[in-house]
Amino acid sequence: MATCPECDAEIEVDEFDVDKGDQLSCPECGSNLEVVSLSPIELEATEFAAMARLGWRKVCLPKARFARLQQDIDTLDFSGWPIYANASLPEQVAYEICNALAAREAEIPWEKGTDGSALHMVSESDSTPMDVPLHPGAERWYREHGQKD
Repeated sequence: MATCPECDAEIEVDEFDVDKGDQLSCPECGSNLEVVSLSPIELEATEFAAMARLGWRKVCLPKARFARLQQDIDTLDFSGWPIYANASLPEQVAYEICNALAAREAEIPWEKGTDGSALHMVSESDSTPMDVPLHPGAERWYREHGQKD
């Protein structure tokens, strides 16, 4: 997200589609703007600690993996596709939700360049962190379908 210096309008910018020096146009006032930096927002240790208390995990985006970064960047992890349910959700309903995910697996987008899918969300990895336990119905479904020990 960027802000137009002329009219203060917010401009949606996909950071993967722009480079330093690119020209943008403000949709509100029509001003021509130049991308002068691609600096990430940096959080302080106290901000990361506050977010951790809310359940967000801090991870490092390594420059070695993301060549356009100028350095390693500490950020919040948005990985995985957690589906949260109250413990009172009936076991059979959670089981049927897993059936529905499996039936539409090919239609659920996943990160390009990986071999993961929605059915892999129960394995601990960078893209599918297991920060919360599985609902008993989901655990039964994955066990019965050979997805989990």
